[in-house]
Amino acid sequence: MLEWLRELGSFHRIGSAVVAILPILAAACLGAFLATWLQEWLRVRREHLAAIKAEVFRPLRRELQEFYLPLLSGKIGPVTIAQVAAPVPEAGDHPLTVSANAWQLQLCGTRPPEAGQMDLLLYADAKFRHYRRIFRRWELFKSEVDAYTRRWVSYAEQLSRTVREQSGLPLITEAALQH
Repeated sequence: MLEWLRELGSFHRIGSAVVAILPILAAACLGAFLATWLQEWLRVRREHLAAIKAEVFRPLRRELQEFYLPLLSGKIGPVTIAQVAAPVPEAGDHPLTVSANAWQLQLCGTRPPEAGQMDLLLYADAKFRHYRRIFRRWELFKSEVDAYTRRWVSYAEQLSRTVREQSGLPLITEAALQH
């Protein structure tokens, strides 16, 4: 019987050791799981931000470099002259009239080219979840540039009126700005 009690004591010591090791073992397993999960989360986040950089910021940078910087540095003008179709007054059914439209010249503000291959879903995600401040500043910048070109269009129209009044040449007015 004494031997049985001794075995019970050794089991008790083994049990105590196991109970002491269990929290350490659980913490190690949890740590390994969390480390793996965190590494995967970071990898996915890096890929997502790289996609935003390639699909959103690269086209915006191209728009900035190819349109806004040349416009603001004076390499391209803030006002352009566009030809638009306009009805010919009293053209009617005259046999020599090929078309009831003639071309008129109109002033309009210089506009950036269309953004092209921008991923709109990534753009919205970047704008509302990741880079709010950058996009607020970008929108403010674009609105200020639009105001700048509108002031130049207004000046060009005023100049066109002055030239027309003093020379009798036709008046050039701003075309409807297309967004």
